[in-house]
Amino acid sequence: MTSTKFFIGLVIVLFSGCAQCCFAADTEQQPAAPAVKMVDKTAVDQLDQMAIMQHCNESFRTTMEYLEDLNSTGSFPDETDKTPMCYIRCYLDAVGILKDDELNLERANEMQWSTCEETIPECQKEVADRTNPCEKAYFLTRCVMMRNIVDMRITNE
Repeated sequence: MTSTKFFIGLVIVLFSGCAQCCFAADTEQQPAAPAVKMVDKTAVDQLDQMAIMQHCNESFRTTMEYLEDLNSTGSFPDETDKTPMCYIRCYLDAVGILKDDELNLERANEMQWSTCEETIPECQKEVADRTNPCEKAYFLTRCVMMRNIVDMRITNE
């Protein structure tokens, strides 16, 4: 499964409605990502991504527009709204890329999250100083997505 397919998975479900921004400041405590019953994490094809996305959207309502923007541009249209950032955190946790708000590099590589071997470690460095777990998950994802988009454009030239 390529990284493109992985993030296209984020856009599959049509989401409706927006929740209030769940957290106003970095200093406020973020709730743990909701628990999702996982299938065998050793095989990407066995993940029930639809159920994971629906579960995360129940807690962190995110519009289809936000996910489409993330998929096409690598970022959300409003980078101050923490609700979609928390959705990303929930999703990454549920698929195993995050574990206790720390990157599971082995899992990220298993899922072929990035198109380049150096991307994830470099993106980790870029978000190392972030203390808000939802923001950290989002900005890590944004970094990986933008690098993947650039890598795909270079490959297609």
